[in-house]
Amino acid sequence: TQSTWEKIGDLIFEALLEKIWHMTHFDAIEPKKPLIDRITRLQTVSQQISIEISFGMPLLANSLGIELTAIDIQNIQRGAARLCQLRYCGLSDSDQKTMARLAAGLLPAKICEVFREVIACQYLDNRASSLNTSGTSLNVHNRPFRKQSSSNKNQTEQKVTIFSAHDNTIMALLSQIGFREWPVPCFSAYMLFELWEDPVTRGHIVRFAYNPDPDEKKPISKLKFVLIPTADGIMNWSDAKEGYLDFNEFDKNLMFHRTSFPSEVDWRNASEIHDDSEDDFVFNGEKNLNQSKSSSRFRKCWGKKKSKTTKEEKKGKKDKEKENEDDKYNSPQASP
Repeated sequence: TQSTWEKIGDLIFEALLEKIWHMTHFDAIEPKKPLIDRITRLQTVSQQISIEISFGMPLLANSLGIELTAIDIQNIQRGAARLCQLRYCGLSDSDQKTMARLAAGLLPAKICEVFREVIACQYLDNRASSLNTSGTSLNVHNRPFRKQSSSNKNQTEQKVTIFSAHDNTIMALLSQIGFREWPVPCFSAYMLFELWEDPVTRGHIVRFAYNPDPDEKKPISKLKFVLIPTADGIMNWSDAKEGYLDFNEFDKNLMFHRTSFPSEVDWRNASEIHDDSEDDFVFNGEKNLNQSKSSSRFRKCWGKKKSKTTKEEKKGKKDKEKENEDDKYNSPQASP
């Protein structure tokens, strides 16, 4: 049974969605659709508003002259933020560990792989330097990073690897490395992972920072580099302390403790297992993000249960599709 506050919240969002629909005629929030389905589209609306704010455009401009108030925008952002938290963090730490892992996919493994390559190249450089000093030569092959050459003094080592992604990617990765209640990424938000080498010990550390709103024009030097939760711990973003991790601990944290996927095969297999689970839910008859448990758990909180399809029904459907395909190419009208 809904509490009084939940009923008030529903009325606020129902009126707000009605207003947005008259402004945009966005099919997904059409009034005849269930309220819960329409609420889940607030993230899309919030994203559009963020983009228009970044470019100094009128918000959801329309021929009727309807305008959003400051309270409208606040409620849209509040609803969208809650949806995002549910999508990647669920309702418990256990939910988050399952959902974020599936949603983050191969990105944690890729970050660790890039850092391992850098460390391996530095080891070879140091080894080559020591051997050359002693009069011994060492040939290094298949180097992934460019070195400065005498013929081109402007050619330097690759210092930065950039992954361009969506805000959903950032939220999934933030959740997978152990944070919740993070600020929702604004337009052009970014995460920053830095690899540092100690010139004395030759050991390596990883620093991490998150800039959810680059419009604040905060230089990287002013960002707060925070300590990533160790092992499989989870904490609110606001509780993060400044610090860094030894690379080996960072690598073990992401790949062992948080069981990030090391390969696409592992990721696909895990997604298929969760996709066939009894917790599978849908919106409007369609599967959501990544066809994984990350979205089905989210749907459990907000959506409606999908009727189970038996293996026999699935097989019969596939056989029927194959028959239709065969008839298409065996018909006299079919082109060669």
